[in-house]
Amino acid sequence: MKIELLVVADCPNERPTAELIGQALRDVGLPGTGFTTRVIADRGDAVRAGFTGSPTVLVKGRDPFAEEGREPGLACRVY
Repeated sequence: MKIELLVVADCPNERPTAELIGQALRDVGLPGTGFTTRVIADRGDAVRAGFTGSPTVLVKGRDPFAEEGREPGLACRVY
């Protein structure tokens, strides 16, 4: 399973989100499953990744929290 954490530089929610991902993986019995973190540097990166805010978690390339119609861009994301 591929899990990726997408963030903007210096995102204050990067560490808490990474901790939540780790805890969720342990909770479902996948403690050895890792994930990668990718910094989205500019609008082009955001468009290519479908990035709608920092942090974004992708599971198998899909954002399980996607909001229909939200435009890609460099912003903070509130869940």
